[in-house]
Order: sequence, then C-alpha cells, then structure tokens
Amino acid sequence: WNLWVERLSKLSGKEIPSNSKAGNEKYKAIEPAPGRYVKEKCWSEFNNIIKTNKDMNRLKYIFEPKSVAVIGASNTIGTVGNAIFANILQSNFQGSVYPVNPKYNNIMSVRAYKDVISIPEAIDLAVICVPKDIVENVIKQCAEKGVKGIVVITAGFKEVGASGKKLEDEIIAIIQKHN
Repeated sequence: WNLWVERLSKLSGKEIPSNSKAGNEKYKAIEPAPGRYVKEKCWSEFNNIIKTNKDMNRLKYIFEPKSVAVIGASNTIGTVGNAIFANILQSNFQGSVYPVNPKYNNIMSVRAYKDVISIPEAIDLAVICVPKDIVENVIKQCAEKGVKGIVVITAGFKEVGASGKKLEDEIIAIIQKHN
C-alpha cells in the first residue's frame, strides 16, 4: 500500500498522506480504522489527478468503465476467460458486459459476439485473454472499434525473450498509432 501511495505522490507531484510517514498525526487522529482514512484520501486524490490531467483522464476507462468486452470469454470452467467473465457478472458492476468468442453464441446465458467490432455499443474497456498469437489482431479490432482502454492478460511477451519482446513492441506501436 505504501509503495502505491509513494508512486501516486510522484505521479501527481503532490504529497499524499501515508500511514508510514511520521508526523502525520492529523490523519491518524481522525482515522476511523487503521488505513481507512488514508486510503480514502489517497483514492480521492487519485480521482482528482485523473480529472485534471489529460493523459491521466484516459485511465478512467480502465478504472471506471461503463462497458466491458471480455475477449476470450468462455463457457469452459478453468479457463482465464471463464473466470474473468464470471467474476465481472458476479460483481456489482453496473455497466454493460459483452463476451467475445467466435466459438459461442452465448456465454453464461449472455449473448456472445464473434469479434469486438460486432458489439453494437461503444466499449470503454476490453479485457483480452486470448493466446498471444491472436492478441495483435484483437488489438487492431479494438483500435478500429475505438475501444478506450485495454487490459491484456496473456503470457508470451517480453518475459519469454526476444521474439516475445518483438511482438509486444508491435502491439504497443499499434496502440500508440491509434491513441
């Protein structure tokens, strides 16, 4: 937690209170539970940064999406796509959730789409959980669709060596081109 607060302080250029800093009695005195006030203050500060900084404003589509496409969602228990889609459905998320997988018509009783471009609504966040060989094509589709935020949950990029690093660089280039 304290590392996160430290990074946020650097990012914002402002000192954000942390439980680990001595002399912060002002926050400790009114803290209803250990860490709670500091976390609320930090989250409030983070939201202010997002609202006032043009580049940081883009993060709202990842942290507060109104619509999410889970690309690679699946009915197969034990797969990453199944777990992510199920977790979103079972959460208190109030937006639209779209499963994307060309193998299914429905996933967990929700209409599935063959690709992200087929989704009728604008998409704030795409959670991509497909094999690495497909990620580049999916990123291109997301760019064409105008998806505002992307999270890739796939192994096989720079952590596996030069070939994975090359693929990762190509994907980053696509994103930067459409940014």
